[in-house]
Amino acid sequence: MSQYLSWLTVSRWSIGSYGTLLDINNLVPELIVFPDDTVLESAFKANPVYDPSWGNLLVNWQVLLLQGFFCLAIVFLLKKRQDIL
Repeated sequence: MSQYLSWLTVSRWSIGSYGTLLDINNLVPELIVFPDDTVLESAFKANPVYDPSWGNLLVNWQVLLLQGFFCLAIVFLLKKRQDIL
């Protein structure tokens, strides 16, 4: 449920576009294998949200623009209502 609610926040899409621009998936360290075959996994894993592609970046920017227009429409409606009253 919280995963779907996060899609409504600006921070999710802005961090997604920022991570795409910086190619965060490329910064995830490889697995470390010790001589006794013990494997130390990374605390972070590559995430498709940060895929470094133009399509992914454009989707993030489009959602941010849509949220901006939605907030702007709410402000205009509230100001119009204030002018009428």
